[in-house]
Amino acid sequence: MYETEESIKKVQQLVIEAIATGVKELCDEHSRKLISKQTETKLIRLIEDLSDAFEKSI
Repeated sequence: MYETEESIKKVQQLVIEAIATGVKELCDEHSRKLISKQTETKLIRLIEDLSDAFEKSI
C-alpha cells in the first residue's frame, strides 16, 4: 500500500510541475502580446498557491 501511495504522490507532483511549466512558458511566450507582467505574476502565484494547497492535502 505504501508503494502505491508514494507512486500517486510522485505522479501528482509531476502533474503539478508540468502544469506550472506549461503556464510559465505560455506566459513567457505571449506576455508581450497577450498578457501583462502583472497578470503573469498573478498566474504564477496562483499556481504556487494551488501547488502548496495540493501538497498539504496529500
